[in-house]
Amino acid sequence: MPNHCALHLIFLVILLAFVTPGSADIIKGIGVLEQGCWDFSEQKSIPWWEGADACIAYVVDPPLGWRVGTANYATVAVIDSTFDDVTTAPEDSSAYAYDCPVDFVHTYVVHTAEGHYAKFHILQFIPLVAIEYAYQSDGSRNLDTGVPVDATSWGRIKALYR
Repeated sequence: MPNHCALHLIFLVILLAFVTPGSADIIKGIGVLEQGCWDFSEQKSIPWWEGADACIAYVVDPPLGWRVGTANYATVAVIDSTFDDVTTAPEDSSAYAYDCPVDFVHTYVVHTAEGHYAKFHILQFIPLVAIEYAYQSDGSRNLDTGVPVDATSWGRIKALYR
């Protein structure tokens, strides 16, 4: 019988192929950070030096645990709310930093180097980091994805086809 984690990873890679639009200029999707970082405007995993917006890694020296760090002058804000409930990026620039702890509980808003906003939350850390994200391509702070997604995996699949 195949390993459950391997099946979950294969499932996430298949879902990566389905990037669907939300409201007018919002691009939603699920990303697997195969190279440790994510570029929201390109909707793909890339190394940080190639223009990535957010990188997620386990920092062992000094022992800091899982962290999200930004690259190329992007910044990140930690929001104590569910992914679907975050509908607007914070306007206050003091809410953003270059790195922070990352977990399954919070939603993260990234202000990209291009001046756009994206939100994401963690779906899994191991064997690879997987995120669900929404990227606002028009530069506004609107992150309202419209159709709420159930907390189950099946709910995420249904939302991809709406």
